[in-house]
Amino acid sequence: MPSSTGPVPFVSRLALFSSPKHEDSMSDPTKPISSDPALSPPGQEMTEGERRALEMVEAAETGGRKLLGWQAGLVTTIAVAWCLFQMYAAWNGTLVPTTLRAIHLAFAFALAFLVFPFRKTPGRPQVGIPWGDWLLGLLATGSAAYFVIEYANIAANGGIRDGVPADLWAGSALVVMLLLAAWRTIGIAMPLISTAFILFAFMGAKGLLNLTRLKSRDSHFADHCPPKQV
Repeated sequence: MPSSTGPVPFVSRLALFSSPKHEDSMSDPTKPISSDPALSPPGQEMTEGERRALEMVEAAETGGRKLLGWQAGLVTTIAVAWCLFQMYAAWNGTLVPTTLRAIHLAFAFALAFLVFPFRKTPGRPQVGIPWGDWLLGLLATGSAAYFVIEYANIAANGGIRDGVPADLWAGSALVVMLLLAAWRTIGIAMPLISTAFILFAFMGAKGLLNLTRLKSRDSHFADHCPPKQV
């Protein structure tokens, strides 16, 4: 523990944040970590900058939510199950890579939508999971699980199967849910870059925007409208 005769270094407060001691001293676990009396003993109150920094660390470490009861138990179970599966996959080494990635993504989707709120509020952690995030988590996890179940049939067909619209719907939902999960966990920059590349892939001769036709139109205009002589 830091000495009571001098100021508490910020790194010491950060170490206490990772210690189980702060859980014993918190009278209300739904409050932000900066209100923990173990981190601010009498005469050694933290500065506003330290308080904000601790709250940002807490939001990053906990995802922005402080879950209690059965919800906390469910998230812990999913996280432990994911770890065990990854250890089994590494030990087994015979899983089809695409199936392995889909299962990995299903676990990631579940945690992303249950733990990370759409908007983090440092200093005001959420204590429950809204029903909308339950639906998004189920939809995202289900879209990943669909490809675990149907992978053999899709692979045998060489891609999306004719007459099976569920392939297209599940694939589209998977891409959208992946962008939303990335937005929640790492911010909006990566989803925007990914969306730009996805749109770029559709801007070919047979895509949403026929660039070949536009190029031909520009060439035709240039041929019939030569530049003026100065």
